[in-house]
Amino acid sequence: MKRILSLLCALMLVCGGALADDFLLDQTLTMLQLTREKATLVELYTADTAAAERIAQAISGEIVSVSVLCFDNAGAFARFAQMSGEEVSGVSDDLASVLDASIPAALLTMLQSALGAQELATASMLTVASVHAPQDAAADALAIVDFGTEYVLACTYTLSPDGAVSCAARPVSAKLKVLDTFCTFYGLTEEQIQVFSGESMK
Repeated sequence: MKRILSLLCALMLVCGGALADDFLLDQTLTMLQLTREKATLVELYTADTAAAERIAQAISGEIVSVSVLCFDNAGAFARFAQMSGEEVSGVSDDLASVLDASIPAALLTMLQSALGAQELATASMLTVASVHAPQDAAADALAIVDFGTEYVLACTYTLSPDGAVSCAARPVSAKLKVLDTFCTFYGLTEEQIQVFSGESMK
C-alpha cells in the first residue's frame, strides 16, 4: 500500500492527475509480461528467430527504471502533418481524435524505420495492445521500461473521447532516445519526466 501511495503522489505531481493511479504502472508491468510471452512464441514459430531472440534476451532481465512522460495528444496529427510540410483542413472532430491517437505509434515507427526493415518488422511482431474502460485520466502518457540493455520497452497510453484507454507496447532500441523525441514533439522538457527505480516497481 505504501508503494502504491508513493507512486500515486509522484504521478499526480508530474502529470497533474493524468492516469494518476496505479493503473499506468501496473498496466506497464502487464504489457511487459505479455511482450515477453509473445517474444517466446515468435521465437518458436518464425523461421528467422535471431532478431526476436536478441530482443527477448534484452527485455528478460530486471527492470532498472520506468520513466513516465505525460502529454496532451490533442492536435498531434495536425502537428505531425505540419512537420511534413502539409496542412490539415476539413477534418471532423471525431476523425481528428482517431488520427491524434495514432501519432504516438507513428513516432515510434518513424524512429524504428531508421534502423532498417528487419528491425521494424520484428518490433511489429512483438507489439502487444489492449483497450481498457475509462480511467480517471486527464492526459495521454508514455512509459519507458529500461533494463540497462540495448532495448527498452515503450508503452503508449492514449485516451479516446469517452475516456477509454488504449495501451500498446513494443521493444525499441535504446539508442533511438524515444523520450527525447516525444519531449521535442510535444514541447516538453526532461524535467517533466518522472523516473521510478526498478526497486520501487517490485
